[in-house]
Amino acid sequence: DKTPWKLVFLFFAIGIILRAPVFLEPHDEGDEIIYTFLVDQLRDGKGYTLQGTPLIEFDILDKQQYGRKLFFHPPGGVGLFWLFDSIFGSNGFPMVQMTFYSLFFWAMIMAACFLGLPPLAVILTGILSAVNPIIVHVNTHFWLDGPLVALCVLSLAIFIRALQNRSVLWAVAAGFVLGLASLVKITAFLVMPGFA
Repeated sequence: DKTPWKLVFLFFAIGIILRAPVFLEPHDEGDEIIYTFLVDQLRDGKGYTLQGTPLIEFDILDKQQYGRKLFFHPPGGVGLFWLFDSIFGSNGFPMVQMTFYSLFFWAMIMAACFLGLPPLAVILTGILSAVNPIIVHVNTHFWLDGPLVALCVLSLAIFIRALQNRSVLWAVAAGFVLGLASLVKITAFLVMPGFA
């Protein structure tokens, strides 16, 4: 293998630096506030709902859509925020984004290697994974899209391996990971035509 791995690790580190603002910036965008309230509700044992929060009580959000017994997104992403919040406290939400950036980056590299791309293409994959403006933007917010993209790419890498090995076990593993992605956001299934 002639891939200059030091360069790949360098671009991974650059990607970490580009996402460091997730620890510093205020997180007061609409979805970020909603997910923060949902984690508070889970932590306080009030369930996966916004019922009883100021967002509903003071009509900040539409009661018809948001004031239900269960929040309408699948619970996987908010569950991740809750888990990391339980472990890392106030750094939990940023740690979700850093963890899933790391998963995204290395899953992209795995996919490139499984495809047998030449070293230059592997390096370019690392560069684009680290500095892609959309993914950087997503990872610097408390959004569900960071975990969603990471799990979808990991599923793709495993699926490529399944095709190479003609392995049903690897294919099932790819489907399982895509299923996990769908628990973050149901839009995960939109990648299936691309996989095919």
